[in-house]
Amino acid sequence: MESRVQRLLRPVWLINGILLLALLALGVVIVAGAWIVDLTAGDSAVSVAPPRKEEETAQAVRFDAPATIRGTDARIVLIRRGEEGRRSGSFSSSYEGGETGGPMVNVGFLTGGGTRLLLDRRAYVSAVRWPGGVDAGGVPRDSLLRWVVYEMAADDDNGDGRLDHRDERTLYLSALDGTGLRRALPAGFRLRGWEVREDGSLYVSTLALPAGDRRDVEEERLPQRAFLVGADGQARSYAALDSLATAAARVLGK
Repeated sequence: MESRVQRLLRPVWLINGILLLALLALGVVIVAGAWIVDLTAGDSAVSVAPPRKEEETAQAVRFDAPATIRGTDARIVLIRRGEEGRRSGSFSSSYEGGETGGPMVNVGFLTGGGTRLLLDRRAYVSAVRWPGGVDAGGVPRDSLLRWVVYEMAADDDNGDGRLDHRDERTLYLSALDGTGLRRALPAGFRLRGWEVREDGSLYVSTLALPAGDRRDVEEERLPQRAFLVGADGQARSYAALDSLATAAARVLGK
């Protein structure tokens, strides 16, 4: 009787064993699937990183051969924006001397103590002069200069999104090694031109600007004013010359 019962139950045990194996296999599949899902989710979390802040991209520049600054061991390097900037029209300038055309965007200095850039921001630099420099024909000039002198616009005065000759240029000075950059002229005056006098001071010709919006100002109607920049680098009104010009204007108006 017992052997018969065992024979009858054997198929049941076999079926139960098969079902148990199937359940175990199903459990393995579920656990493996969950692990794969977790792993995939982890990979996605790593790859989908928050966007990084856009980094500044260095622009192509061109530079002249270093030039000697008389009386110092410093050499000056005129730096211009590359072809891409010239095509885009973001900058434009004229300049004095130099090997190639193009917009001047900075000035570098090479000294025994290392290197230095004059500017840490964008600007329109129309001209740079220094003692020992030469003019467009290669003739030495400015032997009496005490500083490096820059004609430069640092602000987009007309609001057109560009820095170029349409913005207000003014005069800046630095020491011969490029340190101590400072504005020479007070605000409210448009630079016309300047020259070195026999004593090393600068004679600066300007136009006095009206207050407020200056974009539609007619230069012909602006009064001319003169300044002298002395050994201390400070601009002072050339009062005697201004008074003479004012008297001449009254005579003309009679």
